[in-house]
Amino acid sequence: MDNSLTYYTVASVIEAFILWLYCNKLFKQRLNTPLSILIAIIMHLLSAPVYMLHFPILNIISFILITYIVTIIISDISFFSAIFHSLMLTVVMGLSELLVVGFVPNLYILFFRESGTINNTALYVFISKTIYLFISQAVSTILKKRKGSYPYSDRSTLFLSIIPATSIIIMLCLCFICISMPLPSQVNTYISVSILLLLAINMFTFYMQQIIVRKNNENARLLLELQRESDNVQYYNSLKDNYNKQRILIHDIKEHLNTISALNDGSHTKEISDYISELSDSDALKRSRTYCRNPIFNAILSRYAEICESERISFAADIRYRTLEYFSANDYASLFGNLLDNAVAAASGTPHAFIDCNVSLIQNGNADLITVTNSCSNNPIASDGTLHTTKADTINHGLGTLSIKRIVDSYDGIMKYSYDEKDHYFKYTILIQHPGIMQ
Repeated sequence: MDNSLTYYTVASVIEAFILWLYCNKLFKQRLNTPLSILIAIIMHLLSAPVYMLHFPILNIISFILITYIVTIIISDISFFSAIFHSLMLTVVMGLSELLVVGFVPNLYILFFRESGTINNTALYVFISKTIYLFISQAVSTILKKRKGSYPYSDRSTLFLSIIPATSIIIMLCLCFICISMPLPSQVNTYISVSILLLLAINMFTFYMQQIIVRKNNENARLLLELQRESDNVQYYNSLKDNYNKQRILIHDIKEHLNTISALNDGSHTKEISDYISELSDSDALKRSRTYCRNPIFNAILSRYAEICESERISFAADIRYRTLEYFSANDYASLFGNLLDNAVAAASGTPHAFIDCNVSLIQNGNADLITVTNSCSNNPIASDGTLHTTKADTINHGLGTLSIKRIVDSYDGIMKYSYDEKDHYFKYTILIQHPGIMQ
């Protein structure tokens, strides 16, 4: 009994530490490291008396509950994701112990029948927990490389928990078989192959769960981006209306002057003052710039010109006649809204900050060349070709680039970006052939 207690105590501490390593690598932690490890160890030690009963079903249930509770306490993770990971880790732990059946079958039987032998106990702990540590860390490392942080799970992937749950039942059946009778070497081989295949199926299930969750998250982010673009179009339409009001006001300025002149007889001072105040406060007299003939595009450029002025960024735009005539309002908002938004974020705070936006005709007027150049202190291009962000909102990082790419791809265009290390500027270049030419 003493050696059995020693085994389960040591095994519980090791399992607690392995669980903490797994959660710490994949999830954002709620608590500091010492407290998280302490909670994991205490919770696992509480389950040691259950393990000493040598009743596999209770062992499995206890391990699932402890893993779930610890994961929820120490990690910032959803309930559904915690359920899935608890089941998956239970499968990995169980299969790591069953792998001992294939490699050292006699040791497995001796452990359950003669657990008082300390050599058998120590060797069994070393082999089974080493395999458990290796597999769990391999999974967490692969996921960590694929994504900077693990995304939250949702209900749509909960059905995948059926596979690890079924695997647990199969694992229990194999466990009872191995405990109840000595097995021939050929049967051990079959069991080993079955365990490895079962492990592979669960790893594939785990992989598919990650893909589904990431796709769901990406779709949700894209929907938010589309909603933002729709809101931007409405905003730019309001700016366009204001621009039209300005044109009407300029056209009618003679009539306004005649009205003021008629009132200027010495007895209508208050009326003149009110009339001038009304004109001054009208939307039509708000400052506006003219960069191009397209009202939506002009509103976008005017807005970012004002933003640049407030941020002390030199802004210049050269939009040539008859360029991008095939663009819709959404196209303008999505493409130039994101290009200029990224440019402002990168240029803010840089010495001699500037942004240049140019659209010109090339290829004898058959294609449009778009370039947006901005000052940038550091190279934003990573070694894998992706862009670093300078924005505070790192969660939605990459949505703007995806939106730009979506517009460019819709016109079969070409885009590239580069950074000049010498002069410290970033340049976005987009080439789009006119749709009629592509047909």
